[in-house]
Amino acid sequence: MLEKGMSTSIWIWIIGGLMIAMITFVFTFQSMVSVGETSRRNNVVDQFNNLKNTADLYCSKGRGSMTTQTVSLTGVRGIYASDNRGNPTPEIPKNISESDHKSGDYLCLKFEGDEDHFACKETSCRVNMTYIGTPIKGSDMYILGNEESGFNFDLEISKKADGTVDVEASHRP
Repeated sequence: MLEKGMSTSIWIWIIGGLMIAMITFVFTFQSMVSVGETSRRNNVVDQFNNLKNTADLYCSKGRGSMTTQTVSLTGVRGIYASDNRGNPTPEIPKNISESDHKSGDYLCLKFEGDEDHFACKETSCRVNMTYIGTPIKGSDMYILGNEESGFNFDLEISKKADGTVDVEASHRP
């Protein structure tokens, strides 16, 4: 009788230990995913801030000044120029797929899944920019970006004769 009670006690300890190990594993995995997500978002915010700072720099440069940058975006609904800090239009993926342009005094960033934009920052001069970010699902640009696990854009930033800064983007497959 004593052996039966001891073997039940051992099984309770084994099952309890396995449950604690599984719970620890799940929490550790969730923490790692959260850290990865935060790192990805911070990388995008850094690229957005760098683009805004470059646009501001070129506002003060002479006509014809030009530079290039490359951005790699994951989980971004769009980066675009806007006339105000208001909420973005729902057509952003369509605008990206069609390489549409927008002019404005603000550069804005909106992440996928967020209701409002993450940031809209006023620029030193008017900016004319090609929409960049996540295109419409099913488009060629979307399929190529998903194969690479992100959307890469080559940017050409230049100062125009009318005093505006032009940010021309092309998707890099």
